[in-house]
Amino acid sequence: MNHKHQILVAAILLLFVAAVGLQADVKRESTNRIDFTGTLGVVMKFFGAGKPRTSVEYYQGNLYRSDFLDEKGKNTTSQIIDLDRELFINIDHKGKKFTQMTFEEFRQLMAQNLKEMEKKPQQGQEQEAKVEWDFKVNVTKTGETEMIAGQSAEKVIIKIEITSKTTQPATEQQAAQTAQGDLIVTSSNWMVKSLEGQNEITNFYQRLGEKMGMVPGKGNMAEMMKQLQQSQPQLAEAMARLQEEAKKLSGVAVRTHTIYEAQSRPVAGADQPAEQKSTEIPTSVGGLLKGLGKKMAKSDQPQTQSNVLMEIHDELLSSEVSPIDASQFTVPANYKQEKIK
Repeated sequence: MNHKHQILVAAILLLFVAAVGLQADVKRESTNRIDFTGTLGVVMKFFGAGKPRTSVEYYQGNLYRSDFLDEKGKNTTSQIIDLDRELFINIDHKGKKFTQMTFEEFRQLMAQNLKEMEKKPQQGQEQEAKVEWDFKVNVTKTGETEMIAGQSAEKVIIKIEITSKTTQPATEQQAAQTAQGDLIVTSSNWMVKSLEGQNEITNFYQRLGEKMGMVPGKGNMAEMMKQLQQSQPQLAEAMARLQEEAKKLSGVAVRTHTIYEAQSRPVAGADQPAEQKSTEIPTSVGGLLKGLGKKMAKSDQPQTQSNVLMEIHDELLSSEVSPIDASQFTVPANYKQEKIK
């Protein structure tokens, strides 16, 4: 995950937290494992996929730091968020270098991305495919419980289904073609009612949201949602549904298991000859299904192709409230600053 993705993940978290509690230093240790399937899984194992990866998070007032450790427990990369200086800092310990981005630079980056979404093809350019969307979000409390970290955790399942019907325009070489693809994300979460230090963590993200102007329904976030509603109304609607379903969640997730599954099937189009009904896997579910594959076995009847793309396992190992040395939130003096590429 590069620095821009790390920053984006931190920003998305702001949608689901609220501020409560007093100030204290908090340290949490978690483990994460990503499993890829099929040929991709074999390839990704060469790059370390499939092995558990440990991360440690530190919270101290207006400061946050996360460290990512290798299999030997050595720190490889870190991220620091400094609310007072309004900085995102990403550190590469192997290369002894770091990059940083101000909150204002991040806001400008987000605004630029929104403008890119609003751009339309100019006259004379190749006609783009027409994409129709459908989003379904559902949160289910299963009633199942399990003892985790000495507490009773309840299993809650979050299921997100994204359906994209893509129509490729007709060309001189072929008639218009329509195909449908689904991305299904099923996340099983084991929730406990509370954890020591949780108030300090949610309070930090609330202050970060206020600094960034990304509190839902207010300031920059309200403007972004307005622009998104105009340029991508279906995506805006999906985000609204996700926020509404998230209200059903209570407590803290101490273990999660998330499965990403793709389904694709050709759909007969009005301008598509019967013998061409089975063609290609759709190339877009908002970019999510892009590159998953091109060819599908030809058949006179539409076929459904389903496969699990990857599985992500996260589990909290420990959480404690204890003093943290201030040096944890500074970049080592001998590290060299580089520009963000």
